[in-house]
Amino acid sequence: MNNQKRPQRNTPKSPERHKEKSNRRRTSFTSRGSADDRFTKIYVGNLNYQIDEAGIYKLFTKFGKVGKIEVIRDKKTQQSKGIAFLQMFNREHAENSIQKLNGSVVDGRTLKVSVALERSKK
Repeated sequence: MNNQKRPQRNTPKSPERHKEKSNRRRTSFTSRGSADDRFTKIYVGNLNYQIDEAGIYKLFTKFGKVGKIEVIRDKKTQQSKGIAFLQMFNREHAENSIQKLNGSVVDGRTLKVSVALERSKK
């Protein structure tokens, strides 16, 4: 009789378990780390379709430190949908940028800027 252990097989996770993880909701868009790690997630809507991450960075960096920027794009064409989300590391700077940029005209479009809302459960 052979005393060697059999190698364990990598079994895929069950679809129910994966689905359960993906349905978890995020409770806050402010991180829970130290004061330096905090960020506020901002929604920017009604953007010109030609604007990219660099343009958004330039627009918001006047108000404070900007983190991750995500322009929402069409999956097939990669054309911007006129919506973006970004992180600002200081809540006061984020609130100031929202106050100054919401309703302002950039590239011929009136921006809609607010604190990003949580995704609703589908």
